[in-house]
Order: sequence, then structure tokens, then C-alpha cells
Amino acid sequence: MEDQDEAPVRDVRAIMEASGYVRHGGVMARGGSYDSCICPKALCGGVATGTEHADCPEHALNPAQVWHWAAECPGNGGAPASPLGQAGEAKRRRDLGAEVDALVGGHRALTEAAWYPSRPGDRLMVTREATGQSPRTTELYEVTEDGGDGMELCLVDVTPEGASGGWYAGPPEMYGADPVETPWMEAGPDRLTVTREGVIVHQGRHALPRPGITEQQLTPGAVALGLIRTTALDEAARHAPGAGGPPPANWEMHRALTSALESWQKGGRLREESVLLAECLAVELSAYVATQVGDQDRVDRWLRDFGDQVCQVQQHAHPAGPTAVEILSVVAGDRDAPQGPAGAERLARVAAPYLMYLRDGHRVEDAREIALTLALWAGSQLAALMLHDPDRITSYLNAREG
Repeated sequence: MEDQDEAPVRDVRAIMEASGYVRHGGVMARGGSYDSCICPKALCGGVATGTEHADCPEHALNPAQVWHWAAECPGNGGAPASPLGQAGEAKRRRDLGAEVDALVGGHRALTEAAWYPSRPGDRLMVTREATGQSPRTTELYEVTEDGGDGMELCLVDVTPEGASGGWYAGPPEMYGADPVETPWMEAGPDRLTVTREGVIVHQGRHALPRPGITEQQLTPGAVALGLIRTTALDEAARHAPGAGGPPPANWEMHRALTSALESWQKGGRLREESVLLAECLAVELSAYVATQVGDQDRVDRWLRDFGDQVCQVQQHAHPAGPTAVEILSVVAGDRDAPQGPAGAERLARVAAPYLMYLRDGHRVEDAREIALTLALWAGSQLAALMLHDPDRITSYLNAREG
């Protein structure tokens, strides 16, 4: 008689083949990377073999990795784990270090977000995946003053009608805590969308942007202005009195952009939408530069000098800078093109170098690198144009997005 309790044999060779012989390296078994890592990330937050950037400061300092095969990547699962969920899994494994890392890391990700702390009027939406017979639901809350010195969440809507919800309504569990902290730690940032003054400032990988729709619907123009808003405000903060050097890498922006690109990839629109995103960013950057330096001859001179600087600095194996400069050159020489046939011709000239840069199997990562490069340049120029005044930057972009 067969032993019914015999554990199944783990077929390592089959796992390796299913992974394409690719492993993900992270700071813990589930993945993850240090803040200083600039390499493209797998879904688990770790770095896939062969995609490491040669100039990444983290791998030079901490070459040791905890590896897992790509086919067994924790990020491949359906529901994302919240910080409390990750801590619970670690506790069951009796891994105290991983438990503390999950809790501290989750709290740090919240408090380091560019939009933190919450403000009265902010809206928080929690998206919960469909399970069994239960449909996907959303709970919409608004941050309000609680009548004292603190703030609380007020339930606004639950979709679909009749679904249970409202678990996070009321004051935070800990006195004086941010009202978003409990859903951030319990539901997880990947399930949350935070909107401020009508603008999405945080959108998780598995979160819908607003109630009443079934998929993320992010246009390239909206994504471009959102990226520029974040980079310009970060640049303004760097120039604020008493600022202690450049701010840390903005992983909130990194995750939001990745979420948009993956949404387009899922819908089979990554190439088309990401080309438009690159063009939108280049158009904005070109306009900011032209406003500052003046006529076309000076723009061309600035572009040549800037392109030389970029090519000297970006020396790693697959740099985004030279391609971004080439895209910017196309747009800067055709700033007044209409959106008709001339606009289509310009888009084709933008697409030529852009699509050559995208590598098979790495298209989301490469599209993200181009977008981030252009967004950082555009944000820096806009911040300078607005004299590094956060209120002026916000007012300008609110008017553009309105």
C-alpha cells in the first residue's frame, strides 16, 4: 500500500528549465533589494541574473545574494503579501529577522513616500481581489479631521453595492498615527490607491485607480505629468534651505511607473503606449528648456552640450541616456508639429531609436529606464523654471492636469 503522506519530490531540473535558467537574487529568500540598488527589479523586488547594472553601487558593496529560481518567484503569485502578511509568514517560519524586516520595511516605505503624511481631503481606495464566489471589491475612504488634533478615515463608498466593507473607517488604531498606516500595513501598498486634489499620488500594482472601472486606464500623458510632478518636487526639496544633499531614490514613483507599464503590457499595448509616454516626456522637457534658453539655435547648442555630458557619464552596458537624447533631439527640432500627419511622422521618428532600445524579455524594464531618464531631466528643468518653489510647481501641474 502506498504511503499517502509521502512528500512530493522537488524536480529541480524541471524548475530550472521552467525558469529559463534564470535566478533572482535578493536580500532575503522572498527577494527585495536595498534602496541604493539601481538595477531593474523582478516582481519579487530582487534582481534577475544577467540584468545587473555594472555601475550599481549596491552590488559592489554587497555582492552576496539570497537566490531563488524565477519559476518559484514569490512575486509570481496572485495576491500580493502585505507587510503584516509577510511578517506573519516569517513568524510561522520562526525567522525573527525577516519578521522585523517586513514590519520595519513596510513602515519605512510609507513614511518615505513623497506624498506622506496624509492630509484632510486625501482619498484612499482599497482594492480586494476576487476570491471564490466573492467578486473583486473596492472600499473608498476620505481622510478627515477627527474633531481633535488628529485625522481619521471616513467611508465614502463600497463597490459593488451590497459588498461588505468599512473595516478601516474611524480613527487609527494607535493614537496620533497616520490614518493610512493601518490599511497600508494590513491590506498592503499594492492594494491601495491614494488620490490628492484629484491626482493619483500612489497606485499599487494590484489596485484600481478609482471605483466603477474594471482595469487600470492610465494614459501616457497622465503618466508623464505624474512623473514630472514627482521629479520636480523632489528637485525642489533638494534645493530647499537646510536640505542635506540629494533625496533618496523615489521608489514610490518607480513602483507606480512599473504598474502602468505592466498594465499596458497586459493589454498588449506596451509598445504603442510607452512610445507615446516617451514622446510626451520629451515634448515637456523640450518646452521647459526652450522657455529658459530662448531661440532654436540656443536650444540646439544646449542639446549638443547636454548630449555630450550624458554620453560621457552613462558608460554601462545598456544605457538609456543616449537613446533618450536621440528622442529629445527629434522632438526639439519639431516642437511646433501638429497632432495630424506631421505629428504621426514625428512619432515614427521617435519610435525608431526607442523600439531598438527595448530588448526582448526586458521591455518593461527598458521602457521604465527611458521614461525615468526623461522624467528626471524634465523635472529638473521644470523645478528650475519655477525657481524651485513647490507651490508654483504644484499649481502649474494642477492647471495642466485639470
